[in-house]
Amino acid sequence: MAAGPAAAQLGNTGDVESTTADLERAAGDTGGAEGDPWEGFNRKIFAMNLFVDDNLFVPAAKAYRFVTPKPARKGLSNFLANAASPKTLVNDILQGKPKRAAETTGRFVINSTIGFLGLTDGAATLGIPGHTEDFGQTLAVW
Repeated sequence: MAAGPAAAQLGNTGDVESTTADLERAAGDTGGAEGDPWEGFNRKIFAMNLFVDDNLFVPAAKAYRFVTPKPARKGLSNFLANAASPKTLVNDILQGKPKRAAETTGRFVINSTIGFLGLTDGAATLGIPGHTEDFGQTLAVW
């Protein structure tokens, strides 16, 4: 949260629960009967998610980064990006972007063949730009 007049007025301490409580007080929402009936449940789920993230996912990510050499991480990243190309292609077509669809097709074919199933980004070497599209972007176009 940016430190500005509103943050100073709310007594921003940086922790989520106190910031949320400060915002509710500033908005005049006491969270009573008119408040969110799921608030208690949501707060418990949020706390659980933070716990799992801090104690499982962050250490796993740090361990992966420590034990996996950078070229192997890059190869896996390239492979996964290449595997997502068909999804990008469908969304390029649905968005009415034939040039980008052709680029996506070209990248997929090149990276799947001379790029060793996408482990290397041969298309980038040939100057074919990469991009991603998702269904949310497609819905925004329509």
